[in-house]
Amino acid sequence: MAETVVMASGAAASMNKKPGKEAVFDLWAFRELELELSVLSIKTEASNVWATLLMETSMDPDPEANWKPLGAFTPLSDGGTDRRRYAGFLRYVRWHVISNAEEGGTVVFNLRGMAR
Repeated sequence: MAETVVMASGAAASMNKKPGKEAVFDLWAFRELELELSVLSIKTEASNVWATLLMETSMDPDPEANWKPLGAFTPLSDGGTDRRRYAGFLRYVRWHVISNAEEGGTVVFNLRGMAR
């Protein structure tokens, strides 16, 4: 079975905003995705803030396409880590930053793993 490394290392994303094409993985040849999310910092003026990644899937990589929820990581604060395994996705998978903080904040994180 083929394997490939997938990562969005050191990515910084605005919270609660629609992701662009940089957040999309093309996984047409794979059936399973195993990922680890590490939240390195959450930059906002609010306190008790968490962030997570909502994983979505589609047959079209366009940010305006019909993206369906695939799953989500556990909400994490600074320094938190979570692992998830996903299957049953369509050709494309993307991450979408979700947080309880106001818009305008930024999350710095590592997303890495393997597609099999």
